[in-house]
Formats: sequence, structure tokens, C-alpha cells
Amino acid sequence: MDSKPESGIDVPTDVSAEIIPGSVDVPEGKGEVSTMGLTTMQEGFFAQMITMMSEMRTENKQMNNQLGDKLSGQIKEINKKIENQNKTTAELRQDVVRIMNEIRQDMQESVREVEKKTDGNTREIRELRTDMAENISVLHQHHEGVNKRVMEVENQIRMEVSYTQQEFEKVEKGFCHMQEVCNKNKSTSEEELKELRKELENKPRQGGIQYANNFKGDLDRLEQFTGKGKVHPMTFLKILEATILNNRRIFGKLFTNVDEISLIRSVLKEDAQIWYDTVDEKIANFESFKENFISQYWGDWEQNKTRDQLNMGKYNRNRGSRVKYLMENYSQFKHLENGIQESVLVRRLAKHYEEEISQKVTKDDITTYEEFLRMLKRYDTADEEKDAAYDYKIREQGRQYEKQGYGNQWRGNRPYGAYQERGNRMENLNRNYNNYNNNGNYNRNANNGNFNRNNNNRGNFNREFNYEQKFEREYQKDQREQERRPDYARGAREERRGEGNAEQDRRRINQILKPTRDTGEENKIEVVRAEVHPPPTDF
Repeated sequence: MDSKPESGIDVPTDVSAEIIPGSVDVPEGKGEVSTMGLTTMQEGFFAQMITMMSEMRTENKQMNNQLGDKLSGQIKEINKKIENQNKTTAELRQDVVRIMNEIRQDMQESVREVEKKTDGNTREIRELRTDMAENISVLHQHHEGVNKRVMEVENQIRMEVSYTQQEFEKVEKGFCHMQEVCNKNKSTSEEELKELRKELENKPRQGGIQYANNFKGDLDRLEQFTGKGKVHPMTFLKILEATILNNRRIFGKLFTNVDEISLIRSVLKEDAQIWYDTVDEKIANFESFKENFISQYWGDWEQNKTRDQLNMGKYNRNRGSRVKYLMENYSQFKHLENGIQESVLVRRLAKHYEEEISQKVTKDDITTYEEFLRMLKRYDTADEEKDAAYDYKIREQGRQYEKQGYGNQWRGNRPYGAYQERGNRMENLNRNYNNYNNNGNYNRNANNGNFNRNNNNRGNFNREFNYEQKFEREYQKDQREQERRPDYARGAREERRGEGNAEQDRRRINQILKPTRDTGEENKIEVVRAEVHPPPTDF
């Protein structure tokens, strides 16, 4: 069997019989056989193997030496690092011990300080307790003294009350006496004022003109204010102020505050009079009345409401003409406190009307109230002409119906939509809501004397009553007539068709009877005698 050495080369171990001396034939030229039975070639091979093995051993030794040197160097470095780390850990341990000692000392010092402070606080608490006890005792003593003083004051108050009651009774008696004297003086002064006024009225002025102005005559000229929106509050106040200033200038001291108040009181009616009664004690003259009147009827809330109407209002043709709407609203908007320019006010009011009017105001640069009023008059005139043409058309249609014998179809004089007389424009386009009753229909749902003041006619009327009692019947009547109208038209068409058919029949008969007759005799029917023969027996 062959065995492999460490070098990895196969070395024969068994020697065959062929190489035993005396039994092996060595060929020529292949070497000699050694004493051990190996050839020279094998010996050389083994020698090489031995040298190689020795070289390998030396190399292994060198490598082991190198590895040992490297490992020893690395071990030394590791040992150095470990020593350095041990040094640093020792230093850190010393630092930690030093810091802990310092912290321990600081804690001990802080504990000593806290103990000192607590000792001081305990002393202060003890002192406060003693002070509080002393104060409580002092308060008890003071409370007892106060109670005694209160009892004394109550006794004094009782005495003072009894004394003041006696004095008040005396003063009241004196006041009653003074009131009687004042009433007497007032009556005498009023008589003197009347005499002076008569003298002034009868006193002639320079130039022979009689001085006949009297402030009582202003009541007839002043318009009464009810607070319900017919008269603007600022317009009323302006007229009243001019009247009072005029009376002050004319009469001077004779026109007293009492006269001013009586004049103001006499021109206020209904709701305004009720309001005046609530603030009567605050009003001493016209200036105080003016301040309270403005705050009540033209304050911030009223002006904000008017501004909203200016910005979002819309014109409704059923309530009147455009010119009337402009005059009513312009008189309100011009009294606003901030004061809107005339051009801005005109443009905002133009937006209340149709889009065509608003665009025309912007396009033509209309900035004044007079120009805008003239433009609206032209639009109202055009509408009146259209309404007149429509009215003429309705009347003409009614006449045509009358000619045809359908008088019930004539709606020229509509009972639910009357036109204004004297050529004015149609007052009411909405049949169901604006019916004017000149005789005056009262509100039967409430009081007979409570009129509906929303209509601007001679009487104030209730729309609900008019609508339920009259409009409903007229509306149903109109519906029935509208439903019958196709029947009337159908009957007329059938009648005309029947007349045409009869005429065609006459022509056809005449052509059969006399096909050669003249056209003038075409519509005449001649009676022709025909012979009648009895039917056969076997019929």
C-alpha cells in the first residue's frame, strides 16, 4: 500500500520482486542498482523529497516566527490600551468620588440652611400667633364700643327723624301757601299778557300797515305730525322751527316757553302725541324738544333702515308712477346725516327702476335730480300712451263682440280693474290686490271705524274684504266667461259653415234644374213639379 507523506507526494513502500537483487533485470543505460535494492533515479527522487521537506519545515518555522512576532506586538498594543483604559477609569473614579463628596457637602450645607430657616419661621409663626391673639382681643373690645356707638346713633336718628317730620310739615304748609300765591300771580300775568297782545294786535305799524301777526294763526298753517310716515320728521321739524323762530322774532319776550310748548303740543297727533306725553318732563323749550324728537323719529335705527331701502329698494308700478316714487323717496334720502351727494343719490335711485333706466342714467351721465325727474316723466308718458292704446284696443274689441252678438265677451269696462279718468294712466294693473271703492268699505274683521290706510284714495279700505266679497265673484265670473268663449267661437264658426253649406246646396240644385240660366238667377230656387208613379206590384 502506498502512503502519502506531509508533502503530498506518493512514496512507494512495497518493493516488488522485480527489483530484488538477482531477480531484476536492469536494462542498460538506466543506472545501477543500489545495495538497498533502489535505483539511482529513485534515490534522486527521494533526495529531492527530503530537501523539499526540509525547506518546508524552514518556511513553517519562519511563518511561525512571523506570526508569533505579530501576535506579540498586537498583544502588547492591547495591553497598552487596557492599561490606558484602566488609568482613565481610575481617574474617572477619582473624579466621581470627588464630585460625590462635593455634592454631599453642598447637601449638608443646604440642610443646615433649611434647618436655620425653619427655626426662624417657627419663631415668626409663634410671634404671629401672639400678635393675632392680641388683635382679636382688641377687635372684641372695638366691637363692643361700636355697638354702643350704633345704639347712640340710632337714638340720634330717631330724634332727627321726628324733628325733620315736623319741619317738613311746616315747609309743606308754606309751599301750599306759595303755590296759591303763584296761581294768583299766574292768573294776573295771563290777563296782563292778553291785554298786551290785544294792544300789539291793534297797534299800527310804520307805513300804515296793521300789525296782525299772531302765533296762534300758525296752527292753521302748520301740518300736523302723527309719526306714521306721511310727513317726514325732519321736514316737519324744519317748518316748526321756522315758525317758532319767527314768533320769537316778532313777539320777543311775549312768546314764552309756555307758548312754545303749547304750540308744539298742538301740532302732534295720535302716536306722536302719545310719545310726547311720555317725555313731557324732559322738554322745557323747543331745543330740548328738537333733541328728543330727532332721537325718536330720525335716530340711527331709522336712518339705517332708510339706507337699506336706498341700497336694496325696487320700484313697483302697481303703487304709482315713477315720478311719484322718486319724489317720495328722494325727500327721505336727502335728510340722512352723513349727506350723500346728489349724483350718487341719483345713481342709487336709478337702480330701483328697470335695467334700461339704470343704464341710461349711466350712459347719459345724469347727475342732478331735475334731469332724472325729466327722464322719468318721459318714461311715464310713454307708458300712459301704451295704456291708452291698450284701452282703445279693448274697447274696439268690445264693439266687435257687440256687433257679433256676444255682449258678454266685452271686457272693455273691467269691474275689477278701473282706469283713471281724464286721460290719466291706468292706476291698477293688478286685479286681485288694488280695488278702489269710492263709497268706503270698512274693515269688518276689526272695528267698523278702523280703516285700512294703505290705499291713497278718498276712503281707506280693507283689501281683504274687497277681495273676498267682490274680487272672488268677478274672478269666477271671468273664469266662466273664459271657459264659454271657445263655445261661442265654435258656435259662430258652425253657423257660418251652415250658411255656406246652404248657399252651396242652392247653387247645386239650381245648376241641376237649369244649367244654362244666368248668374243673377243662380241663387233663386224654382219649384218643379215632379210626376210620382206608383211602384210595381212585385216591388
